[in-house]
Amino acid sequence: SNLPGQDPVAGSLLAAFTTSAIHYLWVGASAIGVVLYLIPKLTDGSLYSEQTARIGFWTLTLAGGAAGYTRFTHGPAPEWLETVALVLGLLLVIVDITNFFNATSSARGHWEQVQSSVPLRFALAAALLLPVPIVLSAVAGFRSVAAIVGLTPWWDGTSFFLLFGIGGWATSAFVYATLPSLLGRDLYDDGLARRHLRISLLGVSSTSIFLWLTGMVAGFTWAGGSFSGAYQNTGEGFFQTLTAVSPLWIFTLVGVLITFTGQLVHAYLVYRTITSGTPTTSEVLVSVEVADEQ
Repeated sequence: SNLPGQDPVAGSLLAAFTTSAIHYLWVGASAIGVVLYLIPKLTDGSLYSEQTARIGFWTLTLAGGAAGYTRFTHGPAPEWLETVALVLGLLLVIVDITNFFNATSSARGHWEQVQSSVPLRFALAAALLLPVPIVLSAVAGFRSVAAIVGLTPWWDGTSFFLLFGIGGWATSAFVYATLPSLLGRDLYDDGLARRHLRISLLGVSSTSIFLWLTGMVAGFTWAGGSFSGAYQNTGEGFFQTLTAVSPLWIFTLVGVLITFTGQLVHAYLVYRTITSGTPTTSEVLVSVEVADEQ
């Protein structure tokens, strides 16, 4: 879409579709799959409702990509496409409901295991917080809301939460659950893994919150300048917006650094598990030949 000679409007819409597909059909779908696999696996239970999971999957498949057009509400997208994207964005809330319902119902009765299991904690963090970015994206698709937060860092906050939050917690859950089985070693330090979860929750949440606030403040300065006629947010007038959002970018940077610290803790924990984890007894399947086997 960025090659010379391409229609820039079509390229922007294609970029919006691709971005949304990466967020929901790749990261989001993978996270949901990990959560709905690990909870029954680690609790020795069963998935509460396979039919509900199927409903969530097909809804995500239908709406995951095209819902991204809401990023360009009041932008290059035609009005009918904005309306369709808004409806599909609201359909994604069904994915939240089904995933939340399935995860919490599958874990019900196993809360002691959840408290003691690091992978389950990460999995539930991904399952319970997935509604945050999806609901905020759906709300931002309404034209009245998009008039403020559209084309602002608001969407960067949603992307950060999905990629480094939902995707990161689900990935960590999968790694912490499978690594000991693959290596025959215990996780090096459960306490360090819990600290990783707390650090990443703080870092991802604070970064996304300040990006959402930055988007709101930027949008309000644009709207305020235009509606009041006091200034135009172009040329030298754009200084008004930059002055208003500059402090928020500092807090955003702090949140990014906290998130990065959590990733370093994760990398260190994986390394120490590989090199220094306590060996455990593991079951190995061995093929046996039967003398009279036909």
